[in-house]
Amino acid sequence: NLFKRPEASFRKLGELVRQEFIHYKNRFAGADCELIKSFPQQLEFTSSWYVRLRSGGFVDRHIHEVGWISGAVYLVLPTLKQDPLEGCFEYGLHGDNYPQNHDDFPVGIASPAVGDIVLFPSSLFHRTIPFNSNEERICIAFDLKPEGDIFRKSNY
Repeated sequence: NLFKRPEASFRKLGELVRQEFIHYKNRFAGADCELIKSFPQQLEFTSSWYVRLRSGGFVDRHIHEVGWISGAVYLVLPTLKQDPLEGCFEYGLHGDNYPQNHDDFPVGIASPAVGDIVLFPSSLFHRTIPFNSNEERICIAFDLKPEGDIFRKSNY
């Protein structure tokens, strides 16, 4: 967990990310959705790690089962692209090869710049669109969850 390491740079970045989560919560404060209505007062990092991709690199669609809110801070991004969407962050409602009756699932695209942070509900499917540049794509990804044990175990 990078944000729990002793180095001042990781601790400072972790604190900046935590502040962005507060801005995220405040931005959507009036939203009529359970994610915001039940937004915890205290958050802890369940994990934080770096992702380094090279030419042809991508991350397939997935969710983060342990987080409440997830995100990434972008440190290095490829600039030489054949397609402007290469290396972008895609999010949507389908993933993990679940059975489907159609292919008409909406998706969104975030095209971050170096230094940007992208935040999203951990339960939202997301991926990195493959890129073919000889440059690298490096980000620090993380999950936050409510402090303590707020999740109940299901009887099912």
